[in-house]
Amino acid sequence: RAVSAPTPAPPKPVPQLRVMRFNRIAAAVAAVAAALLIISNIYWVNQVNTLNRQQGDLVALLRDQGNALASLGSGQAQRLELVSTSGADSGTLATVLWSPQSDTALLYTDTLPALSSDRAYQLWLIRGSLPISAGVFHVDDQGVGSLIFHTNEPMTDFAAVAISNEPSTGSPAPTSDPLALAQL
Repeated sequence: RAVSAPTPAPPKPVPQLRVMRFNRIAAAVAAVAAALLIISNIYWVNQVNTLNRQQGDLVALLRDQGNALASLGSGQAQRLELVSTSGADSGTLATVLWSPQSDTALLYTDTLPALSSDRAYQLWLIRGSLPISAGVFHVDDQGVGSLIFHTNEPMTDFAAVAISNEPSTGSPAPTSDPLALAQL
């Protein structure tokens, strides 16, 4: 007599409650993963935008430096030495170079003392008694610093150039007496 194989038992049905619980957990995991992906994308888009802005700023700075060097290298550069306004030191503290054919000028110093991080030097172009900010600059521990600035009019239209010690973000008007000054 032949022995027949036992028939397998029908599979037990998975309780409906387990399936619903698994579906809820899977949906929650998917929602968390989607939220993390969205947050991550927002973060990276912000990083890329920040880098693009920084790159644009660097390109503009390089263009300004190139323009300043080209105009100063033309052989017609004008030079103005800003001297200390204190009686103790009457030496040159900074030099401004510009070309009459360009609206770009360069301030250079290697003798100003370094300031605390909440302070900066600010360059002023003075017309009559009205100071006009030409920009803020910092110096390193050796006193070296520079500023490329633009003027909307010839430098000779101004009466003087001055440097003051200001808050690190600059001021709309000088908040201290000038440290260095030159008459044009």
